[in-house]
Amino acid sequence: MIKAVIFDMDGVIVDSEPLQYEAYKEVFTAHGAAITKREFIELWVGRGSKLHEHIVRHGLGVGLEEVRLSKKTIYDRLVREKMQLRSGVLGLIKRLSREMKTALASSAHPDSVEVVLERFDLRGLFDVILTGGDVEQNKPHPEIYLKAAERLKVKPAECLVFEDSASGIAAAKDAGMRVIALPHEYTISQDLSRADLIITDLRNLRLRLKINRG
Repeated sequence: MIKAVIFDMDGVIVDSEPLQYEAYKEVFTAHGAAITKREFIELWVGRGSKLHEHIVRHGLGVGLEEVRLSKKTIYDRLVREKMQLRSGVLGLIKRLSREMKTALASSAHPDSVEVVLERFDLRGLFDVILTGGDVEQNKPHPEIYLKAAERLKVKPAECLVFEDSASGIAAAKDAGMRVIALPHEYTISQDLSRADLIITDLRNLRLRLKINRG
């Protein structure tokens, strides 16, 4: 029986991947390096590589913290000006938060998570919030999902996860959880076959959840 629902953030709750790409592209371009959309989809989103790895690969002559701060300034502006919630997701979160325990488990930097939570007033909808700053290992390692279950005081098998990427799905499945995939432009070409369900229209989700919960 499902007792808790855990949401990824980027790509699941908000259409953030295009804005993440735009922000990092602007920073890297300012330092003489080009990030293509394909690279961002395959390496940044697909593999979940850490920022310092991209800095080294592109040979940027600046440190990690300088890049992070520059990106934060740009990203914060883009969140205020352009960011949107994924269609139907806010109603889903509100409904599920009334029915069971909920958590946010994002590998993103705490600053990126905080600006989204503040922009859409989401903090009160989650019993537990975890970011990349709370774990040692990024997805596809299951650490963040195991920690979420521990803090929610439920067993991993009692958790249902909403994810958008292959690495996130792998993390949740390796933690022993069930997963619903919500792919988008930046993840639709990935192998999402480990998910228990792949869905793009949230209007179809209520009935399926009732069936899963028996």
